Amino acid sequence: MDSREEILSKLKFIGYIDKDEKLNIRYMTKSVNNWQTSLVRSLIYPDNRNNALKFVRDVISRSFEIIEHHFRHENLSESRPIIVDLIKSQQGLLNLKYTYSDDTKFCCDIDVLIEKILAKLGTIKEQHQNLFPQEEEDEE
Repeated sequence: MDSREEILSKLKFIGYIDKDEKLNIRYMTKSVNNWQTSLVRSLIYPDNRNNALKFVRDVISRSFEIIEHHFRHENLSESRPIIVDLIKSQQGLLNLKYTYSDDTKFCCDIDVLIEKILAKLGTIKEQHQNLFPQEEEDEE
């Protein structure tokens, strides 16, 4: 099992995934999706979208477990950076969805994961608004 620091590092990594980037989970790398990198991913460093999906699910799940641990031990302030990274991770997930847009099931799995993140963050925000970044007010 990964350490807390490793999970949080992986959570940040998810937030940095760009459109048309595929992941190599074994080596924790990203590569642009083209025929050259496809060849490398297929022959030299085999990996697939199922591994990517399992990776993001596990990291998100463990991140919420870490937040719950902080809440139980009244270390609320330690949850703030995790919450910020969970918010940022949603863009990385949307970018993965874009990359695999030809795979409807994968896209649905990503949608469900994002919905879970939003629901859990919404519940946390109801009780701990101070742990969330301040939303910028529109200037008139």
